[in-house]
This record gives sequence, C-alpha cells and structure tokens, in this order.
Amino acid sequence: GVWVDGDRAAVVGPHLGLRVFDVSRPRAPTEGGAYRPMGWANGVDLVGSRAYVAAGDEGLVVLDVANPAEPVRLGASSGSGSVTPFDVAVVERYAYVIDWDRTMLATFDVSHPAAPVLLGRLELRGVPEAIRAVGDRVYVATVTTGRVIVDVCDPARPRALGAAPADEVWAAALDVEDGLA
Repeated sequence: GVWVDGDRAAVVGPHLGLRVFDVSRPRAPTEGGAYRPMGWANGVDLVGSRAYVAAGDEGLVVLDVANPAEPVRLGASSGSGSVTPFDVAVVERYAYVIDWDRTMLATFDVSHPAAPVLLGRLELRGVPEAIRAVGDRVYVATVTTGRVIVDVCDPARPRALGAAPADEVWAAALDVEDGLA
C-alpha cells in the first residue's frame, strides 16, 4: 500500500516492510528510512508525523516519521486479543483495522501511541481486503460481499449500516471521495 500526507509518503509491502519518502520535491523524491516488522506489513495510514502500520502478528505498529530518514517505533497493539491487522485507516485518535484471518473490523484508541487500546470489534460477512475511514464512517472492501459501510460514532461498538454487493468482482481496493466509495 501507498499513503501520502503532506511532504511524506509511506510504502508498505509484505516483504518490504515500511519505507518512508520525502516528497517535498515531487520531481526528486528522496528515500528516507525503513521499518521492518517481525512479520509482514500490508497496510499503512500516514497522519502528520505518524505512520500506522498493519503489521500482522506484530499488531498495529505506530511509528514517528517526523524525520523520514529515521522512523522511530513508538508502540504496538501486540497481544491485544487476537487481532492480526491487514490494513488500517486512522481518523483523529482512532485507528480502524481489518483482520483478514478473522474477518473482522477492530477499533483502537491510539491517543497513547506507545500502547494502542482495543476498543471494539465487528464481525464482517466476507474477507476484508481494504479499509478507508471518513469522519464517523468506515468503508470496508471485502472479497466476497463487496463494500460494507460501518458506523463508528461509538468506536467501542461499531455497527454495520449496509453493504453494496461485489457484482461478481473482488473488491480488493477502495477509496472514498465526496461520500462515494
């Protein structure tokens, strides 16, 4: 996955880990540092100087990337009740992760990056592949059931609002713009 916020870009991949780039000069981006989780990294969300990495068995990893050349691990959610993050989306102090193995959405409070706190879960009908969050809505693309819209007004109790079928095509990527997913 790739995520850009301001002058920083983050790229993750299962065998790549996290790579951070300074993109303040778009014609000449420079590669900064890297973070290699113990397992694999699949999803990332970049918010200001923080990178939130869906790092599988290592959990939701929070990094400080203020200096793109030297990402610093601030903490992780490992041991948080069997959540294996596959992708992540962050809004304000909440991180929303999808767990591919357990077909669920999990919500975390990341206001203390050293120790993200698991708040709630929602079982999904379908294998989740991608996630985006806008305000108090989370959008999940699933392989088998299409797109699911989740209300996270209360992050401890996420609830599905509805779904749009996959139309016989795997929904493996997702973006949200002007209320359209």
